[in-house]
Amino acid sequence: MWSKFQAITRQLRSVLIIAPVTTALVIVGNLTGVFNSLEWQIRDEFFRLRPQEAIDSSIIIVTIDEADIQSVGDWPIPDYVLAELIEKIKAQQPRVIGLDLYRDLPEEPGYQDLVNVFNSTPNLIGIEKIISNRVAPPPVLEALGQVGIADLVLDADRTVRRALLTAGDSEEGDAVKAGLATQVALKYLEADGIRLEPINAERQTFRLGLSTFVPLTPRDANYLNSALGGYQILMNWRGPEAAFPTVSLQAVLSGQVPEDMMRDRMVLIGSIATSTNDFLETPYSKSRFVNQDSMSGVVVHANIASQLVRGALEGRVNLVGFSGIGQDVWISIWSFLGAAGSWFLAASGREKQHPLKARVLWATLASGAILVGGAYLAFLGGLFVPVVSPLVALSVSVVATTNTCKQKKLENANTKLEATNIQLEGVNRQLSNYSKTLETKVEQRTQQLSEQNDLLNDKIEEQAETAAQLKQLTQELEERVASRTMQLSQALEEIKESQVQLIQSEKMSSLGNLVAGVAHEINNPVGFLKGSIFNAKDYVQDLLEHVFLYQKHYPNPVKSIQENDKEIDLDFLSKDLPKLIESMEGATDRIETISTSLRTFSRADVEHKVSANIHEGLDSTLLILKYRLKANELRPAIKVVKKYADLPTIQCFPGKLNQVFMNILANAIDIFDEAVETSSYAELEDKHQTITVKTGLRNELNAIEISIKDNGKGMTEDIKARMFDHLFTTKEIGKGTGLGLEIARKIVVEAHNGKIEVESALGEGTEFCIQIPF
Repeated sequence: MWSKFQAITRQLRSVLIIAPVTTALVIVGNLTGVFNSLEWQIRDEFFRLRPQEAIDSSIIIVTIDEADIQSVGDWPIPDYVLAELIEKIKAQQPRVIGLDLYRDLPEEPGYQDLVNVFNSTPNLIGIEKIISNRVAPPPVLEALGQVGIADLVLDADRTVRRALLTAGDSEEGDAVKAGLATQVALKYLEADGIRLEPINAERQTFRLGLSTFVPLTPRDANYLNSALGGYQILMNWRGPEAAFPTVSLQAVLSGQVPEDMMRDRMVLIGSIATSTNDFLETPYSKSRFVNQDSMSGVVVHANIASQLVRGALEGRVNLVGFSGIGQDVWISIWSFLGAAGSWFLAASGREKQHPLKARVLWATLASGAILVGGAYLAFLGGLFVPVVSPLVALSVSVVATTNTCKQKKLENANTKLEATNIQLEGVNRQLSNYSKTLETKVEQRTQQLSEQNDLLNDKIEEQAETAAQLKQLTQELEERVASRTMQLSQALEEIKESQVQLIQSEKMSSLGNLVAGVAHEINNPVGFLKGSIFNAKDYVQDLLEHVFLYQKHYPNPVKSIQENDKEIDLDFLSKDLPKLIESMEGATDRIETISTSLRTFSRADVEHKVSANIHEGLDSTLLILKYRLKANELRPAIKVVKKYADLPTIQCFPGKLNQVFMNILANAIDIFDEAVETSSYAELEDKHQTITVKTGLRNELNAIEISIKDNGKGMTEDIKARMFDHLFTTKEIGKGTGLGLEIARKIVVEAHNGKIEVESALGEGTEFCIQIPF
């Protein structure tokens, strides 16, 4: 009995060594976050594979898109528009309104109207930002205690997977502040008599209706302590924007929504406009099979509020992850399973029927499928089960144990081979005697072969002459192939050149048609307004003179006229009305100027060069890019400094030169936009991001010179040497084509016989210098 036990122990020695070592290595990798990226991707895929839940009708999202911004005419939305929007929403009697827009400063006109609305809306929750680049709350709502934090926590790959319910404000003595979604959800549940109840103060466990909340602790779901500030829980996503009813700002302001659409509901107001850049990566924006956009911030807050409310009212499950000890045990189980299973397959002795590699491979694949399928089923039940680390433990144990078993079999085979070698030595001695006999026969056969070899040499000489002829024919064929290859290479270069020109022409044609169409559409109403204002100016002057004649000849009018005079303040009206009309006239002149600049930029190039003013092209290009130069929540405004010299008009292709200016200026703006990833708002504001446009004459070269310089991050010598290469770009995939600067070089050098040079230093900026001959 004991001997049998020892035999089994010797056979299982590899399993008892490999499994613990593999477990220890994988646990170390798990602690250092090696598997986090793959684990997050699998969890994200589980969310995308999960059946879509019903639309949560308890939340209404009032969106602000690009069409809304254009209809209002400004961003941020003016205070009077926001005040009117909140009044119309409040009229439908929602339980709570969440305003996901920063309002720390007035946005005139209408600030006092908005203050009055804030004071009269006790169920309105505003926002502030307390983590990195702080943004103050609306002063009125802060005084009323109606503010939530808009901060969200991101994983290392910049994706939202956790909800920040509360956080401590380090600048206010670590005062605990609730998130916007938390405030909205709690306010909504008050009407149902549901309030937050503490269960275990030490573990910060709370009950909210039918749901219990426990904050993430170190190593829960692979999160380390450094990433767990505030009260965080795992997000149980309701879905993307389609998971909630939405209505646009214009629809609410124009009364195009049902009267009871928002009654007794949570209403969240936020931007989904691309230009406002309030978007975040979520599990729904990284699918390899479905093209999903990033999710706007207001939709993320809606998901958090829905998770809290549905959990409290319906008991919707909250997601939890394995604890640290649970993960270690889980990894150990799969490591021992892989080692023991592969040892059993190797020891079963069925190598002739089925190769060991095939049996181990299919068994490993089946185990992995069971692990992934079980993890998905556990996810549907509300539990995040680690997948990557146990799969790695399983695979490493299988490979190590299989190789060890093969090594043992190889050692046994070598022992048998040594015995066989001894037998072969005896056979070799017999063969030695036989070989001597063969030597004699070989000598006789060699003499015969020598005679046959002489005959073969004669035939080889004949074949050599034939080979020489073939070599000459081959050389002629190679020369023809080389000539044809050169012709094809030239044709390929011409095709590439045509492709770049087609891309250039199509891009400028589309942009020119769009801008020209906009300018044409502006001209007609502006012309009508200018003519109408001119006539109105004369009519108003005539009416005022007529009123003055009445006052002169009838100084004592009847009582009703005197009262009306005081009510409308006729003296002030007679002075202010002409000024108002003059302001309107000035505004139409400004629109005419903008329209002219747009037409200047969009002018189509003809076959031959035409006379043009370079300054007009620069100004029109800067006007097109003006919206990108404005400040946003991530960086301050980009300053443009013009240093124009007195230049003559030159013969050129103005539309193509406008494209050169557009490509260089847009690249400079992109550099400043990328700076927000490494610099804070205050640092960018101190540096004064600036683009300097300078022109001058180079009489010695008979040319004009245009310099476009930025004070961005600059570039290395390697990038500087390749920046005009075909399809070369330093931007991320989808953000650059690598054609912009190549097209700019072709337009300047080939179309205008000019020169384009670049000077750059890391940390100081980049300067493009363009020279165009007269």
